[in-house]
Amino acid sequence: MQTIGFTEKQISIADDIILPESKGCVSNILKSDAYCRIEECKTILNKAIVKLTICYDILYLSTDERYENLKHNVTVSQVLDIEGVTDESIVKTFCPICCYR
Repeated sequence: MQTIGFTEKQISIADDIILPESKGCVSNILKSDAYCRIEECKTILNKAIVKLTICYDILYLSTDERYENLKHNVTVSQVLDIEGVTDESIVKTFCPICCYR
C-alpha cells in the first residue's frame, strides 16, 4: 500500500448539555471523559469526508448530594483536503481528543 498524502485538521466544539428532568442539577463535576468514534469516511477527488461522534461521560454530584452519571454525544462532519485521493482510495483516519473541559 502506497501513501498518497497526509493531512490533519484541528476543530473546536462547544455544545450545551441539557440535563434531563430525571437528573439532579450539577453541584460539582467529579470526573469527565471524552473519546471520538469515527462513524464513516468517504473519499472523492482530493477530499475525504469524515463523520465522527464525540462521546462525553460525566460523573457529577448533584445539588441534592446524589452521584449522577451523564452521557452525551455530538456528531460532526468534516471535509479534509488530501491531494491525490480518489473515490477508490483507502483512507486511514484517527481522531485523538486533545483537550476538553
